[in-house]
Amino acid sequence: MPEFRDTGPQISPDDIAAVETRIQRRLPADLRAHYLRYNGGVPVPACFEDGHGGEHQVHEFRPMLRRLHPNSPTFEETYEALVLKKRLIPENLVPFATNGGNDFYCMDARTQEIYFFAMDNCANPDEAKRLVAGSLTQFLEAMIPEDELFG
Repeated sequence: MPEFRDTGPQISPDDIAAVETRIQRRLPADLRAHYLRYNGGVPVPACFEDGHGGEHQVHEFRPMLRRLHPNSPTFEETYEALVLKKRLIPENLVPFATNGGNDFYCMDARTQEIYFFAMDNCANPDEAKRLVAGSLTQFLEAMIPEDELFG
C-alpha cells in the first residue's frame, strides 16, 4: 500500500459528514476510512497497470475542505463542478483522484469499483469510464514505482 505525502490537514468523521451534506451524497465506507487516514495527497508509489493493458499514474488524491495548491480544487469542489453542476461525470461516480492530465479516478458509489474516467470522452460516459480495480483496497495495493511500470 502506498504512503501519502503532501496531504491536507487531518479531518474528522464530522468533517466528512459536512462534505457529504455539501455534495448531497453519502460516501462509501472504504473512501471515508481512507480520507480519515490520508486527506488527499500524493501516493508513493503512484503507478499501476489496470489488467487491460493500460498503464496509469496517479497525480494526486483531492483533499477535503482545504486546497493543497491554489489551482487544485478540493474533493467537494470537484464533485460539485463535474457531477452536480456541469454533469460531465455520472452521479454514481465519485471523483477522488487525478492523473497528470485532466482525467479522474472515480469510485462507483453503488459497487465501490474504481474507474478511470477520461474527460475528453465525457459526452459518452460509457466510453469515458474504464474499470481499473474492484475496490479502493485493490486500487491502492496495485500501486508500484514508476520505474517498474515504465522500465
